[in-house]
Amino acid sequence: MPKGAKPGIFNVMWETGFQVCYGNFRKFHRTVRKARYIKPIERNGKKYFWGVEYVDMDEEQKTVLKVLAAFLCDTEEIADELLKDRAAWLSAEVEKAKQAAANAQKLSSDEDDLVKARMTVMREQFPDTHKALDALAQAAPDNRAEATEALFRAFAVDLVRLQKPANLGDISPFKSPPGDLSFILEIAKAHKAKSPRDPVDVEIAARWFAAGYDKMSKEEYTQAINDKTGASISPDAMEKRRYAKLGLMTKKLPGPPSKV
Repeated sequence: MPKGAKPGIFNVMWETGFQVCYGNFRKFHRTVRKARYIKPIERNGKKYFWGVEYVDMDEEQKTVLKVLAAFLCDTEEIADELLKDRAAWLSAEVEKAKQAAANAQKLSSDEDDLVKARMTVMREQFPDTHKALDALAQAAPDNRAEATEALFRAFAVDLVRLQKPANLGDISPFKSPPGDLSFILEIAKAHKAKSPRDPVDVEIAARWFAAGYDKMSKEEYTQAINDKTGASISPDAMEKRRYAKLGLMTKKLPGPPSKV
């Protein structure tokens, strides 16, 4: 794990689907700084003792994680002037990036409905994971390590319940330590349990817009979803499912198509 990285489990969504995955993330702070080179940098036969660097620093802004670019300067005075200019430019760029990100996160009502529908399905598919995520969010600082471990274990249990692996020892990276009887029993119990995966809910939430279900009548999308999943749900039951349970609307107006 990279220094400063923190483990986590994330809900990843895209146009045609979603999944829960685990990984590491690291917060950093992008800034610009003046650099004094004890050992001068040589370029084109010339030695430079000063420079201005774009760097990524850790969350506490104490350790440089990466030097992105360096502008070499003849004197400290030139470096000071360049630092002011580059700092102002970087600050403006950061503000523009923040505004762009904020605008990108503004969802339409349809997009917001779809995100909520997918979260509903994911909570059903990964119940132990989301219960552990909720507990982690409430954990005191001293208990976060234990809560994080519980989160990874919960994710492993959900994966076993969903995927039914033939060899329980292959649930990487969740290798059970010898003697960890409680976790082994939990895994075995999950392997025997009924999978919470519902192909109809997954199909609706994953592909509601991508498959064009939102533009179909309830009879049309019911037939399409039944064909896709092998289900035999009635149009009224399908409509209740996608609207009452998942909160997804349809742009198809009721009644016969317009002759205009």
